[in-house]
Parts: sequence; C-alpha cells; structure tokens
Amino acid sequence: AAQLVKKNTDASLQEMSDDTLLLVLSHLGTLDQLTCGCVCKGLREAFARVYHHEVLLGEKCGSSALATDHLLTWLMLHKMQHGVRVLDVAGCPSLSKAAVTRAVCGSPTLLRLNGTALGGSSWTPEQLLMLVRQVHSLKELHVDCRTKGASGAMLR
Repeated sequence: AAQLVKKNTDASLQEMSDDTLLLVLSHLGTLDQLTCGCVCKGLREAFARVYHHEVLLGEKCGSSALATDHLLTWLMLHKMQHGVRVLDVAGCPSLSKAAVTRAVCGSPTLLRLNGTALGGSSWTPEQLLMLVRQVHSLKELHVDCRTKGASGAMLR
C-alpha cells in the first residue's frame, strides 16, 4: 500500500524571501508589525531587513489609542532612521507633541507628517517653526495650529 506522506508546507516568516515578507508586512499595521517583531529575535531581524516606509499610528489604522510616547521613541530608534517617508499620528490622544517632534527630527527622509488632533491640544506656531526648520526633507505637513496669542511676525 502506498503511504501518503504529508509534506509540511507551512513557512515561517523568518524563512520567507524579502519580497514575500514585504508583501505580508504591507497587510499589517505598524502596531501589528511591532507585536510580531516582539515574538522573537529572528522576526525582529527579518522585519529589520524589509522595513516599511510608512509609520501609521493614527485614527485611519485604528490604533491611535494605543500609540504612546514610549512606542514612538522606540520606533524612532529602531525604524524611523532607516527611510521612513510618512508618519501619521493623527488623533492619537496619548502622544505628546514633544515626542512627535523628536521622532520627526530623527527621521532625515520624512516627507509627510499628519499630526492633527494630537494629544488633546493644537500645535503652537513656535512648535511648528522648530519642526519645519529641523526637518529639511518635509514636504507635506497636516496639523492644527493655535494662533491665539501668537505675534503677527510669527504668523507670517
């Protein structure tokens, strides 16, 4: 009698080609990627090979309530210095503008920032001026700005 041999066709994320892994990662949000990366050293190394160019923590991806200053600082140190072009933190109530500013200033390739409804208050003109002066690559900036009490010279 012929014996049927079941072949194991399950592939681990660690063994996938970079192109396949990139395809899998494209279907995961940033927080899901981080969760997978926390599983083991091998997955962290695999994800590091094929980092995303977008960090999406805002309302659109449904993880805005989970985004914290600590998480954004970790992302800045481990991911954002390596080619991130888009940072979306819109509607993240637990993120401070100081943490976003540090992350953006540590991202030399950042082209677009969406930081509306962040941390419960608007950006001041001074905060935005500092941000724009330090990140020369920034082409698109979406924020809400508080102008009450700002000088006329600052608003120009």
